[in-house]
Amino acid sequence: MTSDSTPHRQVATLGVVLAVVLVPISGVVAAQTAVNQTDDNQTANADFVAVQGEQCTPMNAFAGNESARTFYDYRIPYPANPYINTTGDAYGSEGMGAFQQANTSVVFLYRDTNGTADRSDDTLSLVFVHGEEGNANSTGGSASFDITGLPENGSWTVRDDDYNASDNYDVWTVQPGATRVDWTWGDAATDGGVFSGLSATETITVRPAFNEDAALSGQYYNGTVTRWETVSNETVDGTSVMNRTTLNQTQSLTIASGDCASVVAGTPTETETEDGLFDTPTETPTPTETVAVPPTETPDGEDQAEPTETPVGIFDDETETPTPENESTAESE
Repeated sequence: MTSDSTPHRQVATLGVVLAVVLVPISGVVAAQTAVNQTDDNQTANADFVAVQGEQCTPMNAFAGNESARTFYDYRIPYPANPYINTTGDAYGSEGMGAFQQANTSVVFLYRDTNGTADRSDDTLSLVFVHGEEGNANSTGGSASFDITGLPENGSWTVRDDDYNASDNYDVWTVQPGATRVDWTWGDAATDGGVFSGLSATETITVRPAFNEDAALSGQYYNGTVTRWETVSNETVDGTSVMNRTTLNQTQSLTIASGDCASVVAGTPTETETEDGLFDTPTETPTPTETVAVPPTETPDGEDQAEPTETPVGIFDDETETPTPENESTAESE
């Protein structure tokens, strides 16, 4: 991510106590009410929960009648890019303003209704957004995410950033069912991505590394991520609200369909999910996916998936940071 960086690093504040903030939604996306999860024939229609340690909270999808790529509204001044909505100089998300907050990383679900009332043809996406576009108080930062349990017939419909220029420093390593992303972004900018094509049977694990623990920390931009949040679409007294839950920035997060009782029972322990992550430098794997593929439906009637184990030899250790070719001075993001 390109942007001018501040000359000093702020002190990191790691939220170890779960906190919930309710924010009314006004004209963001259509309200999404709870779904009857006993219907096994519906694809991508189950509500999800977010589990971290002993904490479990709802993670209900926000909904709209536009694609997740259009909703994210990723803009860069390079038209030959499959992930942009339209060209512009934001170098990030123009459409996620209601979700973005300064020095904060958020994750949520978005459902494209495809303009119909029939939920069986909806497209469900997992959305990540770091930072806040256009806010000078958002001082950029760095994050490395190791994401496993992604459906192999889904795809990254937005990669913020992934473009062919010397001022792109982000590193995407995408393999079937697993993705490692090293993000870095500057002041008043964003980074992130959208994975589309989730079904009602996913169990996804996100292993985070923020700030000095991230692979690209301090190499191009300074800044500190002080909060990591899940955002859920809730209805309170007939009003649709954003339910923001603060996460621990050093623990893995499990996102799965079902209720808390069933998901927590099948969630790996922290030792099983975190050992070996980002510990020992190793050679960077070669990315195997370069072009986004339209998501396809998951066959109806699949059973609840077990938590996905990290593929052998992938993302086990900290990767060596690649040096961008023809590196140049970053412009404002």
